[in-house]
Amino acid sequence: MVFRERLELGENTRENIVWDRTCAALATFQTQFCGVTWADENYYLCRENSGVATIMWTLGGSGLLWHENAWHTLESGAVIRLPAGPSHLYKAGENGWHFGWIVQNARAPLAPTVWETDVCEPFAVSAALEGLYREHLGAADREMESRWCDLIHRYAARSQRQQSEEERSLWRVWSAVDAEMHRDWSLSDLAREAHMSEETLRRFCLKQTGHSPIQHLSYLRMQRAASLLSRTSWNVSQVARSVGYDNQFAFSSAFKKWIGSAPSDFRKRLSEEKAV
Repeated sequence: MVFRERLELGENTRENIVWDRTCAALATFQTQFCGVTWADENYYLCRENSGVATIMWTLGGSGLLWHENAWHTLESGAVIRLPAGPSHLYKAGENGWHFGWIVQNARAPLAPTVWETDVCEPFAVSAALEGLYREHLGAADREMESRWCDLIHRYAARSQRQQSEEERSLWRVWSAVDAEMHRDWSLSDLAREAHMSEETLRRFCLKQTGHSPIQHLSYLRMQRAASLLSRTSWNVSQVARSVGYDNQFAFSSAFKKWIGSAPSDFRKRLSEEKAV
């Protein structure tokens, strides 16, 4: 493969970009620019002997990375870490590629080129990058921009840390739970999703979250319930069923334990606060 500097955006590609020359907060993190790209199938980028380091998160669609004399597909959840020095070549898949990215100065520390799957939180990364872009486009409050930049670079730091197989397994478990919160999850179901024994899952979950797997499942359900109570008009029974509770009394008891008030009181307090 012969590398030649080349950029083809594609006619329907759209990018939301923030530059350090207009956002001082980026410079404090040794970052030149960052953004989110919705690339059409013609998107193609080659950087010859790149003088910048790049981290990219695949948020949707798919991309292709040329590495070690072969193309590698980057599906949703994949992270690419490209240090300064080597040539970089990547392009969009045939159905387009949605990805977030930051470009850092060459002196910024970066792990060797790798790509990982099932280790990033695409929606969270996307929200942070979009949050910075919207703030910069609108009020451009320097403190708010700094907070968004800090969050973005915390995700970048996490992406550079090699995750253990246990951490990747736990991520898969809670992603599955998030997608089917209404399901009657048992400990054996969670362990099966993690591809580990119930005892191993219990031990590792306690280490990572401070909760047993079933306790953490309840915590996630109550967080979802609180969100639904605050942003929908669903009654308590509907909310309970959506997070896996057929018994409204059991749901109310669990909600009060984790959130600190009964569901109806929680919603009433939110309404009063909004009215002020």
